[in-house]
Amino acid sequence: MDDLPHGQMDRRAFLHGIVPACAMTCSAVGAPVHLPCGGSTLPSPQTRHRWDVPADPAPTPRQLEVARIRRFLQFSEYLSQRMGREWLLGMVGDFQSASNADQAKAAVARIGSDDFDAFKAFYDPRIPALARIVTMEVVESTETVYEWRITECINVEPFQRANATDIGYASTCHGDYAFAESFSPNIKLTRDKTLMQGDAYCNHRYTWNG
Repeated sequence: MDDLPHGQMDRRAFLHGIVPACAMTCSAVGAPVHLPCGGSTLPSPQTRHRWDVPADPAPTPRQLEVARIRRFLQFSEYLSQRMGREWLLGMVGDFQSASNADQAKAAVARIGSDDFDAFKAFYDPRIPALARIVTMEVVESTETVYEWRITECINVEPFQRANATDIGYASTCHGDYAFAESFSPNIKLTRDKTLMQGDAYCNHRYTWNG
């Protein structure tokens, strides 16, 4: 992997915990939208520090996502000014692909299968965590095709308001291809529309070639 120009840390180590995690991937494995994939373990109520006690009132998923993306964009704009926009987009896209590939492999190990039915179950729109962050509709589901559309995504608006949808695509959409391929080499994603790029919906069409 490429090293950062100023330091010895590779791209993935540098960006771990900074780049917004892919909403679809994290939510599908059951992690809350505001936590890294896999969630986090809090101390027991008896030993919690006051900083570990949930806020009252608790922030909404939208508030959490807006705050997280705002911090990420502040850092991204700083890097863009220092290193260039293309460098930033390449680094973020590379990280997102590698991160999603790792998540897919972990999911297969946990599920115990990399067949198409397992993949479709992973992205079942009835999963409550998905419904909290996207509006999703399955338009085709057969033995060899699984296609769904997203008409609302919690990640999109903050990037649009900041005029930074290129960063939004690199950090939340780009890695979807790597996730599919890493879940199984028999799965291929075809997509030519995304909300992040200004389309009316995201069209995820997965085909099984096994």
